[in-house]
Formats: sequence, C-alpha cells, structure tokens
Amino acid sequence: MKKAGIIIGVVVVVIVVIVIIASGNGSPAENGVSEPETFSPITFTGTSDKTTSPFEVTTGEWVIDWSYIPDPEYPEYAVFGFYVYPRAETVDFVEAMIAPGDTNGSTYSYVGSGEYYIKVYCANIQSWTIVISPPL
Repeated sequence: MKKAGIIIGVVVVVIVVIVIIASGNGSPAENGVSEPETFSPITFTGTSDKTTSPFEVTTGEWVIDWSYIPDPEYPEYAVFGFYVYPRAETVDFVEAMIAPGDTNGSTYSYVGSGEYYIKVYCANIQSWTIVISPPL
C-alpha cells in the first residue's frame, strides 16, 4: 500500500512537471499572451506641397516626427503643416499640425491602426521630412 502511494505521488509530480514545461512552449499568442504589434518607421520627404502614398500603421498609438529647413532668404516666412487622413478619406482628417515657428517636433496619434496618407502644405522652405513610427 505504501508503494502504491509513492508511485501515485511520483506520477502526479511527473504530470505537473510536463504541464508546466508544455505551457511554456509555443508562441505567446498560443499561451494567451499577445505580442506587441509594431511596424518599421515610414519616412516621407519633399521640398513643396505633397500628398504621400498610403501607409499602414499596425499599432494603436504612433508617433509623427517632423522637421523642415526654412529658405535662408526668407526664414521668417516659412510655413509648414500637414493633415493625416484615413485612406480614401478627403474631408475628415484624424491628425493635423501647423508648425508654430519650430522647425521640428513630434505629434502623437492615438487614432489606431489602419491605412493613412498625409497632405503636406508648405511655403518658403528648402525641404521637409516626416517619419511615422511606433511609440518607444
């Protein structure tokens, strides 16, 4: 009788160990843990007004880093701004930025994943850059 109890105890321990090891295998999604979604940074550049090609964001939050170089002859008249639209939308933008005199900055978007495009408006600048990236 004592032997049977020891054998049952060993079998239970072995089963518990197997279950623990098996639960650590597989992808995080299989184990009920979701992997953070991300995407590679997307860069747009230009020297004048521009409508970008559509781009895809796979995170709920994302960062829009922007910068521009004013025309050295008329830096006080430099104008730079942009509007972010969902793909196929032409009226209702989801983000906007009009440079308040700064030549660079960041705008954080919380509109979610999806496909978007940007309309850039500018005057009296040499060049501009916009980088879309996931939050750090």
